[in-house]
Amino acid sequence: MKTFSRLAAVSTLAVSAVSGVAMAAPIAFPPPANGLVTLQYGDFSVYSLGLLNYYSTGNPGVPSGNDPYHLPTGPSRLGDYIVVATGAPGASNVAHANTDNPFNTAQPGSPSSFWTGSAPEPTPTFTGDNNGTWDVSVDALRGYLRGQSLFFGFNLNEADEGSSLSGDPQDALAWGQVTLVDLDSGLDPVSFVFDGTNPVPFIEQQTLFDAGDGVAWGHIHGQICVRDITAGAPQFLHVGACTPADVGGRTIRQNLGTDSAAFALTNEELNSLVQSSGYDILRFDFRLSDLNNGYEQLFIFGAGPGSGTPVPEPAAIGLLGLGILGIAAARRRKQAA
Repeated sequence: MKTFSRLAAVSTLAVSAVSGVAMAAPIAFPPPANGLVTLQYGDFSVYSLGLLNYYSTGNPGVPSGNDPYHLPTGPSRLGDYIVVATGAPGASNVAHANTDNPFNTAQPGSPSSFWTGSAPEPTPTFTGDNNGTWDVSVDALRGYLRGQSLFFGFNLNEADEGSSLSGDPQDALAWGQVTLVDLDSGLDPVSFVFDGTNPVPFIEQQTLFDAGDGVAWGHIHGQICVRDITAGAPQFLHVGACTPADVGGRTIRQNLGTDSAAFALTNEELNSLVQSSGYDILRFDFRLSDLNNGYEQLFIFGAGPGSGTPVPEPAAIGLLGLGILGIAAARRRKQAA
């Protein structure tokens, strides 16, 4: 608890001197620890902002206001990020050269699934741009990050009732593959996959969902049960709400809607290659399923030491990776783009 309190204090100081958009200071993310403060989903470490906020403030509710792990993502704040997908009207990445505009996840009829491979291709078109994936030049990413670490933020925006493949209408399913491509110097493409695999069988039973379609879906949970703050260090107990049998348990909501990011995802090797390598294009192929409400959002933001990428207050702290909690994967997958 003391560690999280110090992290929260650092974050608060980092944004208190600037109103509106804050310049990010050294990030207050604790080190990844699978099943404690993160969960591993394939190649990505996933942080739950609700969990981190609870252990830093004692508030088990939705992060808001000046909470250290509140990352505002309403339509008026999306301009602070590079947005990969959203249903918010008017969202664009025009401030970033050689960057696709966001895919639209609010398709007519509110379908229960989304895939970049079948959704309308966003504009603009640039060298290395690919149909069926969201694309950005690595130079544009570096210019945005300015030395900070690459994070993906995700909003879980599901209804509290209705039918669900996974059994809980607040849950959703996700799969994604980030691929770095070299256009001129002959580097082999390298890919990083977000799916439901986890090295710990007990956790994988809860992060991996088999929908019978051959996709190793990552199961994104709207609620999780964690160790109560008075019981000691952070610890993931199980997915879903706590029950009377969970002595010292506390239910944390992760289905936070579109105005507050729920998760932050990161991969150290991917970040290193983006920061310094000969790769030219980052491509993102992703899918969502078991959706029942509105739209989800996916975006890129910077966190950590650097020259100061603008990050919404008080996001000098960061965010899911779609799921709940995940230690960094050491796996690296190479394949053709």
